[in-house]
Amino acid sequence: MDQNIEAIFENGVLRPLEPVDLKESQRVQLSIHVEPVAADLMSAEQHESILDLIDAMEKMPQRSPNDGLSNRDHDKMLYGFCGN
Repeated sequence: MDQNIEAIFENGVLRPLEPVDLKESQRVQLSIHVEPVAADLMSAEQHESILDLIDAMEKMPQRSPNDGLSNRDHDKMLYGFCGN
């Protein structure tokens, strides 16, 4: 008897997601087909956009510019006040 069922792999064990007609300790043969995850379903355009974003981020400076401004100056410029 052949059955096609879905299962999930948890804690080192395949757990069927539906009832199976098997006797306790009965041996079976498995053929595993891994379902694609959302990242595998990404379009080529989306993939290219992500690669462009990563490239742009890698080109950003690793350090803040030496412009003489402190974090407090940053907050004052953005929010109009300095926190204590």
